[in-house]
Parts: sequence; C-alpha cells; structure tokens
Amino acid sequence: MRIVVLAQIVALAACTRSASGPVQGVTALAGPIIAEAGATIISQRADGTIIDTETADATGHADVQIEPGAYVTAVFPALIEPQPTDISLVTVPITADDSELVIHGPPHASVPLVVAALTVSAPQLPGAASYRVDLGCNAQTAASLPGVFNVLAQCEGTDINIDVLVRGFDGSDNLLGYGAAREPIGMDQAGDPIADFSLASWATTGTMVPVTQTGTTATVALTLISDTLSFPTPDVAGGQALVWNGLVVDSSIVGATMGDQAASQYAPGTPSAIAVGTSDFMGEISAPTLALEATLEASWPAVTIAGPDALDLHASWSGTMANLTWDAVVTPDTTQIAFPQVDPTTAQVISLPDDPTMIDGELTAIDSSDLASFSDLQAAGIFANAQIVPAPATGEIRTSNAVFGQ
Repeated sequence: MRIVVLAQIVALAACTRSASGPVQGVTALAGPIIAEAGATIISQRADGTIIDTETADATGHADVQIEPGAYVTAVFPALIEPQPTDISLVTVPITADDSELVIHGPPHASVPLVVAALTVSAPQLPGAASYRVDLGCNAQTAASLPGVFNVLAQCEGTDINIDVLVRGFDGSDNLLGYGAAREPIGMDQAGDPIADFSLASWATTGTMVPVTQTGTTATVALTLISDTLSFPTPDVAGGQALVWNGLVVDSSIVGATMGDQAASQYAPGTPSAIAVGTSDFMGEISAPTLALEATLEASWPAVTIAGPDALDLHASWSGTMANLTWDAVVTPDTTQIAFPQVDPTTAQVISLPDDPTMIDGELTAIDSSDLASFSDLQAAGIFANAQIVPAPATGEIRTSNAVFGQ
C-alpha cells in the first residue's frame, strides 16, 4: 500500500499543470547545495487552495504556475520510497521580480563515516571523573586517558587537519582542566589514518574577554568556530567569557538571550570585547492562533516592532505516516497564512492532526544586518529548519519569538 500511495503522489504532482500562464521558478536544495531531486513544489493561495503542483527535476528545479499574491511550498524530502519518516514543508511568497526562488530544506541524513582514529593522552588530572573529547562535529566521553576516539568525516572541516578540545570534569561536572590544538591526520605503518594529541599539561585559565551589558540583563554565551566547526565555551560569569588557549579560532558567535528575544553577533576571529545593549533586542510579539477548517490556518496580530525582515511561522506535529514540520516564511506585514490544501491522496502522507492543540511551534520575527528587506532574503535564499536567514560574516541576527498558546 505504501508504494502505491507514493507512486500516486508522484503521478499527481507531474500531471496537475493547467493552462499556460505566469510561472515561478523554484530550486529546492537539501541543506546548502544538494539538489532535492523529485521534491514536490506547490503553488497556492494564502488560504491554502492549490494553483499548481510540479515535481522538481534532477537539479531540484521546477516551474509552477502562479497568480498575483501567490505562495509556493516546497516539500522535503522527495516523496519516494523509502517512505520518509520526517517531512518538512516550506511556504514562501513568490518573488516580485520573477527571479528564481531558492529554498534550502533539511540536509539529507548522512551515515557516520569514521575517517581516522585519534589517540589522546594527557598527564593525570587530580579529581577528574570523566573526560570529554570535542571535535567540533561531535563530543565523545571517556572515564580515563589515554584513549582512542573515532574521527568522523564531518570533523575534518575543510582540510585534513582536526581541531581537538579535551576537557576533564569532576563528579559534579565541574571543569577541572582542558587542552586544545589543531592536529594533522597521518598514516600509521599499516596505512591506516591516525591522529595524535598528546597534552603536555592541563590548562585551567584562558584568554578572558570582557562582557558588558547596557540596559539589559541577558544571558550571554560565546561559541568559537574553527574550520567551520563549533566549539562552545564555559558559561559567561563575572562579566567575562573564556576563549580556549590552543584552539585555532576562525570566527566567533556571541549569543544573547533575554526572555523570548535573542541576538547572535557574528565576527571574524576571537572577540576582544563583548557588548550587549537594548539595540540588540527588537521587542515582544504576540503569538499566533491556529484553526483547523479546510486546512490548518494561522493568524496573528500585526507585528508592530521595528526592524524585522521576515516572519517565520514554525509548526510541527506527528502525522499519520510521518512527523511533519511546516515553516511559513513571510513578509513582516503578513498576519495570516494557511497550510496547502493537498489532494486526498497526498494527504495520506502529509496529514494534519485532528486538533490544533496537538501542534507545537512559534512565530519568530527575524532581522539580519545583512538584509534590508524581504526581497533581499528571497535573493539570498531561504534556509528553513535552521535560522531562515544566511549567517553574516560580520553582523547580527536578532529574533523575537512567540510560542503558540502563550
């Protein structure tokens, strides 16, 4: 039955084009660059009624017929066998200038591939009950050192070096010491890839970065980026953030959270100082109301705070055959949007719950220093199931959230 249903969906998607008319070009990508071949691309009205449905080609591209004020919805992944257990839909307004609309959905799941064995050795650390070896893409724990740890392909970043952060903790998970370095991946005598990190001594301090707040009481965190991989730092305390000595830092992200508002500051290298103030926060917004009629409909009070480039309605629920996630990325003046009214056959896979209270999610107002308008976001590409807007090399992303029912 499952194969028959999916085959019918693909056939319907390929045969729904009506009379000729204006079209919107859409490219669906799984993650940053992988084409979502076979993705279902839907054009719809704001009330969810369908205008056209097409299937993306091998490059992830499809042309769907549109009309003024229309939206397009991309379905990730392609609805083909094997049956996906997680399905993401992304709804976006059509472009004003007929330019291609690029929608980045969730990346395809990758099989963990071990590319090397890392040996970590260190002097005795008095009081240590556990050790955590962080390679940026994952963290592994051990009760003692020396130890051998798997290096996954993702941990290589962009070259054949790996960045390593080793921390020792007591029985209450308090940090006792650490060491960090960038190590090359080589070969042993048998030709197997290996790496070695031999820590000469444990560090207990690092480079301290002053943190100041003006008119705010935000929770502040610092994340260090080394060869595209993220390394967290200890909680900011006493007006200071710590940078790990020995870690090669390419860029940094300062996260500040205050209630339902947040700000992420992006900068190259290590920050020399961190400053957070009232201008880093946009203000509060009101939560949406959900209704189930012909389809799922969401509405909310007009967003009156200054600054947002876009709104993202993010909703998730457990469907009959898969877990569903829906992101409607819309202009800041939008106050309502509806889930596409898919045909009954497709609805067997992309199913709505019986009660809107079974849906979790939030409405988020998003402002990026790299964007001046919603059309700029459309030109840059929509990054759904992440932070929606591309991360600036230098700049800030501000958000304000309102959770359903609050």
